[in-house]
Amino acid sequence: MATVASARWPKRMLVCTSRWTMSSAFRHKENSMLSAPLICRLHAGSNLIHGREQKVTLAGARTLWSWGSADHGRGGSGGHTDAPIFEVIQKEPEKVEKPVLPAKLIKKVACGGAHSMIVTESGRLLTCGLNDNGQLGLGNLENASEFEEVKGTESIADVAAGFWHTLAASKKGKLYAWGSNKHGQLGHHDTAVKLAVEPQEILLLRDAPIKQVACGSYHSMALTKDGEVYTWGFGAHGRLGHGSTEDEFMPKRVEALVGENISSIHAGFEYSSAVSTSGKVFVWGYGHFYVLGQGDKKDQLAPVVLDFPTSIRQLAFGSFHAAAVSHSGMLFTWGHATHGPLGHGLKSPNIILEPTVLDAPAQLQNSKQVACGSQHTLVVTGTGDVFSFGLGGQGQLGLGSDLDHYEPKQIPRFVGKSLRQVACGLFHCIGF
Repeated sequence: MATVASARWPKRMLVCTSRWTMSSAFRHKENSMLSAPLICRLHAGSNLIHGREQKVTLAGARTLWSWGSADHGRGGSGGHTDAPIFEVIQKEPEKVEKPVLPAKLIKKVACGGAHSMIVTESGRLLTCGLNDNGQLGLGNLENASEFEEVKGTESIADVAAGFWHTLAASKKGKLYAWGSNKHGQLGHHDTAVKLAVEPQEILLLRDAPIKQVACGSYHSMALTKDGEVYTWGFGAHGRLGHGSTEDEFMPKRVEALVGENISSIHAGFEYSSAVSTSGKVFVWGYGHFYVLGQGDKKDQLAPVVLDFPTSIRQLAFGSFHAAAVSHSGMLFTWGHATHGPLGHGLKSPNIILEPTVLDAPAQLQNSKQVACGSQHTLVVTGTGDVFSFGLGGQGQLGLGSDLDHYEPKQIPRFVGKSLRQVACGLFHCIGF
């Protein structure tokens, strides 16, 4: 069991987490930890949640896994909501034996700072974790230690989670937002409304059907079916891409991307990116940690091109690092290497200024998807294996310990499980 004295928290990590401890919900910091994957299976029947029985009727079977920090119920494994700091740590993989998830049910998973989201193939939306700003969308401010269904939306196609807010897009293209509105990230223009505990439709974009959403710490992004990008919320360091650092309280089109035929968007701590149908990558936002890959610390107030030797399929941002996967399966990382989230080994430079191909195990030459936590990275290969590297103090690497790893290590529990997707919060992960 770890103690406060034995935990390794770098200065830069404290800069990041101090923003969290401003919230009363984080007075105990990262209370409870799971250092190896837990299988979390959604109920096809009734759940006992917050002392009441709730029906979550699901049909058919796919397993959802969660690991890493477990306080506030963020992994959906039940319990640990009020555990004292560092008291609970699971160093070996264990299963949470519960009724089986419906077959082929899960379409997508997403993690916020300390909450998790699931979209099912049928368009249902489920959530668990910290709820101090209503980010779960359940109509209250109670944490949920097991997955509950979010009501009040059309059938959902996509979801994204920020530190304290959540976005979702319906199959018909409607856009919903809920949670904290401190910086206008809910896009409702009414800044007097500080939070929303249930999904609220953003009416401004009703005539521009949305196909994808993305959340940074305090900012929001939406991609229309016509390939246009809208951003709003906290504007510091240019993360909205409008050429300024001003907050935006309603969705505003990123003019620099008009005509670029954007196919996907990605948001991080203080960063944003967009990828075109041809694999061209645009980035903007905070430059101090070299996460924009431009070779300097300059903030980019509007989108700039990030050069790669090949077309890119997907990007992910951590607090101080970034990663990308190409259409051909190549894995790139860059930014700050403290604690190993870049995967280039102990002897690599502490800072990698530009996207650099990872010289990794043969399996990683066929990378399919990448996800970044605060200072750790997860990679899913074409065969469904999962590799992790970086900060391990909260068990977020899923390797059965709280050690950091500077090179990719395969997560043993997932051998032969053929995972499709993983998602990272700051210190927790889920996958299926």
